[in-house]
Amino acid sequence: MAPSADSPSLSSTSDIEFTSFSNVINGRLSSASKTTHAINPATKKPNWEVPISTSQDVDEAVAAARTAFKTWSKTTIAERKAALEGWSAEIAKYVTEFGKLLVNEQGKPVSPPNVPRIKWETV
Repeated sequence: MAPSADSPSLSSTSDIEFTSFSNVINGRLSSASKTTHAINPATKKPNWEVPISTSQDVDEAVAAARTAFKTWSKTTIAERKAALEGWSAEIAKYVTEFGKLLVNEQGKPVSPPNVPRIKWETV
């Protein structure tokens, strides 16, 4: 789904598209027949189109999660920690892009306190 002509630009050198959104169900991108968009409260302009999930989408996602849990529940704490740390490291690569996305969604100005800092810490 492409942003509308009035959507704010979210320029990035990222290999992830931060202006096109889909559901992810069972590890696959899933489109929706209906979409909506939020309004940037600072500019009053529409943000990008996002999917509206149906009850069937939710049922498919829950079924996939239940299937995945069978394997996940058998992993060790060390395996889970490694998986979550790997996920965190990947998310951290895009912290600037996620920060800009949140700024557009929430209407806050771009400044260091408003750009989230994602850090995985183990206790």
